[in-house]
Amino acid sequence: MSLKKELVSGTIYMAVAKYSGLAMTILITAILSRLLTPENFGVVALAGVMLALFNLLADIGIGPAVIQNKTLTAEDMNSINTFNSYQGLVLGVAFFFSAPYIAEYYGNPQVTLVCQVMSVNILMGCVNAVPNNILYRQQRFKLITIISLCTQFVGGVISIAMAFHGCGPISLVLPTTILSIPNMFILRYITKVHFVWSIDWAPLKRIFSFSAFQFLANMVGYLSRNMDSMLIGKYMGMKQLGYYNKSYNLQLMPLQYISGVLIPVMLPVFSKYQDNLEYIQQKYSQILRFFAFVGVPLCALMYFCADELILLFFGDQWEQSVPCFKIIALSIPFQIQGCSSGSVFQATGHTKAMFWNSFIGAFFTLGSFAVGVIIFGTIEALAWGYTAAMIITTFICFYIMYTYALKSSFLIYLQKMVAPAIFGVVLCIVLYFISLIPVTIPIVAMLIKGVVGVAFSIFYIQFLGYYDVFAMLRKGLVKVHILK
Repeated sequence: MSLKKELVSGTIYMAVAKYSGLAMTILITAILSRLLTPENFGVVALAGVMLALFNLLADIGIGPAVIQNKTLTAEDMNSINTFNSYQGLVLGVAFFFSAPYIAEYYGNPQVTLVCQVMSVNILMGCVNAVPNNILYRQQRFKLITIISLCTQFVGGVISIAMAFHGCGPISLVLPTTILSIPNMFILRYITKVHFVWSIDWAPLKRIFSFSAFQFLANMVGYLSRNMDSMLIGKYMGMKQLGYYNKSYNLQLMPLQYISGVLIPVMLPVFSKYQDNLEYIQQKYSQILRFFAFVGVPLCALMYFCADELILLFFGDQWEQSVPCFKIIALSIPFQIQGCSSGSVFQATGHTKAMFWNSFIGAFFTLGSFAVGVIIFGTIEALAWGYTAAMIITTFICFYIMYTYALKSSFLIYLQKMVAPAIFGVVLCIVLYFISLIPVTIPIVAMLIKGVVGVAFSIFYIQFLGYYDVFAMLRKGLVKVHILK
């Protein structure tokens, strides 16, 4: 099977999971946003930052190494899994007893219980890490889709029930903890990975060079992604963190449900061609161009529909999120491309280059956070800094990738981006004039801008010959058996 067919096959299943999950996420989040307060979401966001740190320490880059290294045997997987499980136990216990100190630092006692519940997730995340990555290594995307959708649906129902009965922020975290336990048994039964008393250190040594730089890159990336929440929680309070977190998570949806459809497939597929860098460069450049043509209209629509989106989905109490969301939305085309870069660095074995890319990017990102929070003291200033940093680091990332990892020219990337950039300018002009139409009903205003924006984008791309959109839609519908 060719690289294109493998990517398409895996992407179809991931698309089903992501877009079905998107519908559930929007519905569940809309309900929870009316049952819980911005402070509740702020508490969970802050605890989630600390959880991500401990999860990062637990992973140490082993997951991608399991997918990339094709020499690992079943016995090797058992040893790596056992090592990971011990790590999870130690770090889970440490996180549990650290919870009161984290709550004291941020001056919010609710953080204690939330962190203690989350400590179980650290253990289960480590226990499930190797079996889960084996499924990706084996490209069993259909099974991954089924597990993901079932978990999301059941977890959402439990969260809504708990929030309705006044459980507060715990309703956002306990369902995930509960469902991680049956997932453990399911994954172990499917992959046949089991616990061994004696660890063979040889496979861990074999993946060390890959996983070490992967871990360092992840650590730097963690700071870049989470320092904003840490600073807002410390200096501005839980309410402002809730507003910022809502804006940030809303703009993440395009990343999770567009590039996120293809990214889980890229590493296992591209790693098969790791000795043919020119071939990977050609295919990946096509993917980046496609991401740009998708990201530009998303950016424009989310910017011009920001007021309606926040009001309709989350309610009046989230109105202060609108300015921040509009600013962050400007970074969407760059983030959609940038978040896919790790798969190429990993597939080609250049995790060292990925680390240096993350390190340089963190310099700009962390600097923008410090300026926005400490000097200007508003989430809008932080959002502007974040957006500027994302634009700068995207260009740095692809310069490093094309030059060092793919042994090619950065000009190839720039040439691919000219047409999407022109498209973006034209689309924004169209939507600007459409937004001047006086419409007082939010849902009608959003539908007008949405229909015009989508229709203009399709016809612009179709008739200028960038993609045959109509043919792509027909093929997609046939694939999911809507058309015969």
